[in-house]
Amino acid sequence: MNQAKLDHLTNSFTYNSPLPIRNLDGTIIFTDGHTRAFLYHSRNHSEIPVYWDEDELDEDLYKACLQLCESEGIKVIGDLKNRLLPNDQYEVEWIQKCVAISLELSEKK
Repeated sequence: MNQAKLDHLTNSFTYNSPLPIRNLDGTIIFTDGHTRAFLYHSRNHSEIPVYWDEDELDEDLYKACLQLCESEGIKVIGDLKNRLLPNDQYEVEWIQKCVAISLELSEKK
C-alpha cells in the first residue's frame, strides 16, 4: 500500500463514502478504494458502505493481480498493515508488477 496516499487520505477521507465491489468467481472483492478500505479497517469500522461495481473490468487481469496478492500473503484488507511502502517503492513492487502481468496477458490474447 502506498504510504503517501494513505497519509493524504487519512486527513481528507470522508467516511460513509461507498466503495465498489464485485463478485469475482464467488468471492466478493473491492475493485477500487483499497486505501479507503484500509482506513475503515484501521479505524475499527465493522461495516463499510459498498455498491456493486458495474463498470467494465478486465477480469483476467484482476484475477492475476489477486493471485499475486495471495502469493504475497495478502488475503484480506488488514493484511496490508505491514505492507506500507514509500511511493517509489510502491510503484516498483506493485504497479510495475501489475503492468507486467497486463502485458503478459495481452500477449496471450
